[in-house]
Amino acid sequence: MGPEEGQKKAHIEALRAQLTKDLGEEPENYRFYPDERDISEVLSIVANGSLFAPHRFVLLLDVDAYKGNQQKSLIEYIASPAGDATLVLVTDKTSVDKKLDSAVPKGGKKVFWELFERDKKSWVFQFFRERRMTIEAEAVDDLLEMVENNTEELKKACSVLNFYFAEGAVIGTDDVDRILYHSKEESVFTLFDKITGRDLEGALDVYAKIRLSSGGDMVQILGGLTWQIRKLLDLALLLEGGTGPNQAFAELKLFGKKRQAQFLAGTRKFSSAELQRAVSLLAEFDGKARSVKKEMQEPMMDIFLFELMRS
Repeated sequence: MGPEEGQKKAHIEALRAQLTKDLGEEPENYRFYPDERDISEVLSIVANGSLFAPHRFVLLLDVDAYKGNQQKSLIEYIASPAGDATLVLVTDKTSVDKKLDSAVPKGGKKVFWELFERDKKSWVFQFFRERRMTIEAEAVDDLLEMVENNTEELKKACSVLNFYFAEGAVIGTDDVDRILYHSKEESVFTLFDKITGRDLEGALDVYAKIRLSSGGDMVQILGGLTWQIRKLLDLALLLEGGTGPNQAFAELKLFGKKRQAQFLAGTRKFSSAELQRAVSLLAEFDGKARSVKKEMQEPMMDIFLFELMRS
């Protein structure tokens, strides 16, 4: 459980690696979302032996979405699990329904909390130190303000920066802004750049390229956009309240001239009321994206961008 995706992912991979070591070969791997298959079909795969591998390692994602009879079936399986299968229940929530929580043995539960601010900074410094690079403290602050609050997203952003620099490089705020927001590689940052310009055609084009290069998981994209749009809303509210741009940038830790100009442009294209609506829209479509099959996310993302940009 929990929102810290990087550590959670590493923990799951460690479980899988230990299982492979114990077995002497790879288990058969599965991952399911609640909308992909009925729980009875999933549990049938977990419970029934395989002709091709001695063990099955099954990830059941967004497990908090299972309700009623589906949850009951899951609890019944947990009470009498298969001896040749490992079932991992995953959620970004920090708690689940009491019945499901009670069904899982205490030693089989782990919560991955968000890192403290000092720990996130240490994580970033260590990432670049291991690659014999240096990143300035102000650039770390800038990076942390851009990225969703978990090490999985931090790793993606830091890896993009790492790609552009050699050993011995010193990375500053201008580098962070230039590469993450203005690189040729399309990402949630370049998508946000199109959004701040209220460029629907450009945003649709960027999303299409993201989808082709990395699959374009809508939940992850919306998570990254939420972080940025909330920051844009905070800036709009400060400016509308009479705070000067430089003071507002300082309060919000918005560094780098290019990024400051981008956010200012966003406040000219969107009012604070529109941005408040955008935050609500993000939450609404995040819920929808989690409840549909992945192939439905593409048209849904197009609809989201249209709704976001319309007057």
